[in-house]
Amino acid sequence: MLRAGPRLLLLCTLLISCGGSDLPIHPYIVAGTPEQVVLITVGGLRADHMRSYSYGPKREVPEAIRRDISSYRISEIFDPGVVFDNVQASSSQSAPSLATIFTGLIPSKHGVLENGQRLAESVPSMASVFKDAGYQTAAILGAAHLESVATGFDEVVAERAHATQVRLEATRWLRKRRTSQRFFLWVHFSDVRDWYMSYKPGRWANYTEKEEQVRDAAKGTRVTNYRYFSHLHGLPELHDPAEFEPVDFGARPNRNGLMSEFKASDYETVLNWFDRYDGRLAHVDLEVRELVKVVEELGLSGRKLYMFTSDHGEALGDHGYVGHDRDLYEAQLRVPLLMRFSGGDRPVGRVRHQVRHTDLFFTMAQMLGRDLNSFHPAPDGESLLPLLPGAAGADRAEARVAYAERQPVDDLRRELGWTDERVWSVRTPEFRLIVREEGEDELYKMVGRPREAMNLAGQDHPAEAALRKLLAERLEWVESHPDEIPAAGEPEQRWLSELVMLGERR
Repeated sequence: MLRAGPRLLLLCTLLISCGGSDLPIHPYIVAGTPEQVVLITVGGLRADHMRSYSYGPKREVPEAIRRDISSYRISEIFDPGVVFDNVQASSSQSAPSLATIFTGLIPSKHGVLENGQRLAESVPSMASVFKDAGYQTAAILGAAHLESVATGFDEVVAERAHATQVRLEATRWLRKRRTSQRFFLWVHFSDVRDWYMSYKPGRWANYTEKEEQVRDAAKGTRVTNYRYFSHLHGLPELHDPAEFEPVDFGARPNRNGLMSEFKASDYETVLNWFDRYDGRLAHVDLEVRELVKVVEELGLSGRKLYMFTSDHGEALGDHGYVGHDRDLYEAQLRVPLLMRFSGGDRPVGRVRHQVRHTDLFFTMAQMLGRDLNSFHPAPDGESLLPLLPGAAGADRAEARVAYAERQPVDDLRRELGWTDERVWSVRTPEFRLIVREEGEDELYKMVGRPREAMNLAGQDHPAEAALRKLLAERLEWVESHPDEIPAAGEPEQRWLSELVMLGERR
């Protein structure tokens, strides 16, 4: 009688089920499982502000300086690697979106509907799957309230900290507290998400320096860059710099009850917003490189897997708004996803298929040889393994539908003029439908540019009926299975204090 060893069990699992697909996966995965897995997430980072996604405002400076003011290091880390071109988040808020990454469930199924709510321990998580497979697990997070979704980890360090502090804490864990060669490490940087917030003297001086470098690098190209950004973000066109059309993108809460207003009477003010955003990313870019360097210097044997994504995007004038948590447009929901495997015959290339955050949990569970039918509630995603470049049959994969939601707003947001309550989005590669509990629904064609510029809802477009049916089926399951949806736990006081400081709670 043949006895099934670990690799044979993994192979059988991979061949039996592939997250609802019978497509074969990349042979690299069948040959062995990565022993060191590092997941890096960044708050509020939109894909189209990254070099890996062809971000390209003009910077008239030497190459050495240009590398210091962009996401060059991240692009180099994941080259050769796998770039997923179209990745959709499930929420425009951090905790609900990250909980989806770790459970494979949309927010209305995992129960975390807003920042501060605690993910139930009963929900299977990516961390618990790694732990069950014999990995040591840790989460090092640059925001205290995100401890609410870090269930199943052996160790969690979550506190308000900038990128350098987060990287140093992760380094301490890797060098001093890590006891196993096999580990799963999650590191989260919040700096980009907080790009608009005022600085604390001294502590945030490095950000000011980065922003000044970004601004200085673009001198002499400001008009050209504004035209680039107007195309990227749907801003008013600039034909004559002297005839700039003033913009008012509203206000959003800043620290401790203060408000940040996004009004501009000249294009330079608008460009300064982008400089601040890119300056925060430039600092995170540096710390990601240092973190990866530490992992490599450990000299551990076995395969490694690095993953990079963000919780959600950020509107930077898109649809007349600056922020993320109000809307469910492409600016808020399209996020980066990069992977780099170590060793020979590894997957390398770009994945053109639309994928979702819900797919990451399923992918890791399948990679570790778990029975994909053992999770309850069943994950909403599918495995990414059959889509990796070099996997036979990747070009035959069916299109994946992406769902996202934003739950009722609070009194603070209502005072800012938010009138819609619950909002849902369903997106195929060709169309996005946005359904509002209160307010006008929207249907957009998602191929070509400009995106989401012409609302096709209410015009008897055949795509609208099809997308409404898909959304109705998803909502019907949620409404008919209330006993299977875990109740979110109460937030800790220190999480609430941080959210009040950030202007997200009262």
